[in-house]
Amino acid sequence: MIHTLDTKAADYIPELGDGFEEGSEGSENAQGLQVADYYADADGEGIYYITYKIETAKEIEQLFVFAGRKQLLRLGKRKAGEVIEGTLYLHFGEMIPRFHSECMTITKIGFSVACEDLTKLKSVGMAAEKLSAKTKIPAIYLAGDSTVTDQTCPKPYMPGGCYSSWGQCLAYFIGESTAIDNQAHSGLTTETFRNEGHYDIVKKYIRPGDFCLFQFGHNDQKLAHLQAQTGYKENLMNYVNEIRGLCGVPILVTPLARNTWKDDGTYNDLLAEHAQAVFEVGEETGVPVIDLHKYAADLIKKNGKEIKISKPIDAMKNGIAYLPEDRKVDGIVGDLSVRDNIILAAQVLRGFFRPFSKAQANKFADEYIKLLEIKTASADTPIKSLSGGNQQKVILARWLLTHPEYLILDEPTRGIDIGTKIEIQKLVLKLASEGMSVTFISSETDEMLRTCSRLIVMRDRKKVGEITGEDLTQSKIMDTIAGGDEKNA
Repeated sequence: MIHTLDTKAADYIPELGDGFEEGSEGSENAQGLQVADYYADADGEGIYYITYKIETAKEIEQLFVFAGRKQLLRLGKRKAGEVIEGTLYLHFGEMIPRFHSECMTITKIGFSVACEDLTKLKSVGMAAEKLSAKTKIPAIYLAGDSTVTDQTCPKPYMPGGCYSSWGQCLAYFIGESTAIDNQAHSGLTTETFRNEGHYDIVKKYIRPGDFCLFQFGHNDQKLAHLQAQTGYKENLMNYVNEIRGLCGVPILVTPLARNTWKDDGTYNDLLAEHAQAVFEVGEETGVPVIDLHKYAADLIKKNGKEIKISKPIDAMKNGIAYLPEDRKVDGIVGDLSVRDNIILAAQVLRGFFRPFSKAQANKFADEYIKLLEIKTASADTPIKSLSGGNQQKVILARWLLTHPEYLILDEPTRGIDIGTKIEIQKLVLKLASEGMSVTFISSETDEMLRTCSRLIVMRDRKKVGEITGEDLTQSKIMDTIAGGDEKNA
């Protein structure tokens, strides 16, 4: 029998359900995605075969489909009348949830759906079947820390505003050929994964031919007795030998890079030694190694290296866009048309000796007027004749046309009508969910609660506090404003 989970129940534990939890104070005003879950009662430990079918009634801008506790299966835009069908395997047994020390049985199996409006879904169905213990479908057990675990998050769901991990996305990449059981947890080391009982669950259920992936390092690196060539390497070696003794297949994964920079601007690779230790264990034992450390480090060095900015064009060439606080003084060029204001930044990047053709300029202007629903008689209309909210949309269009990687918005909704304010807030969340980095500067606490996942409080140009997660509430913000200091960061 298919049913929904009571996530508001006092005894509800997200890790034993769909991975979502009810939002904290103020979250009901957030402009995130709505979540619905479809679950059935599990019939004890084992591998379950699940089929699901989703039919859309209207076009959906963002659709996410998750298995179990927020393990990503599908994402993307969907057309009206589209049918999405899928199958998956899930291994359900036991786990030790956050803030608990005892092992608990998972009793619910199923999947969840998130989109901007659940009424856009025409129908959703699923079926679950427990497979025989003799099934040939292998299980993949994941052992690790916060970079591996199935991170939970509050409702409404804001994809760009909550934590995730590569372990949570593994099902998206490997498809339906295996059943994933994620036993990783935030804060664990190669030592505490064993001592706190998580490893006992893996040993209890792993079968011959099942895989077990190990990735640790972020927390080991902080402890003197778990340095790369001492306790860390020894613990990995023990895990490899023990999984082999159970006829399982161990696989080692180098730790994701912890990204910091030296004073001279060069990359500070804090986990290089731990990554090297993983390779050494792999070579000594003949175990395959997946090198996520190098991939993560290369990615951040390519896209995250500190740059020297001495003038606006330097920032623009490095994918940085800035929407100023005073749009009339620093934003619009009042006597120019809406079209010319939209293409201005892109033309600067292109160079004024290579002007856009009239057809190109019209195409860009029409595209963003439609995209941002800018209310103007035509693209030829002088921007000074538009309302404040529509002027702000034009400036935003100007920067979006440059396809920035990092967008800084300084009081973007100040002095505009409530309808346009909500439209801009929704757009910001959409851009963040699509991977754009956004800094949203505002003096309105309600607005910050609706839009941000990490809030930094500034006073006299100095940081006095940083608030994230469950602490991101109206009362906590006011307390930090009133008396915050660096100990709150």
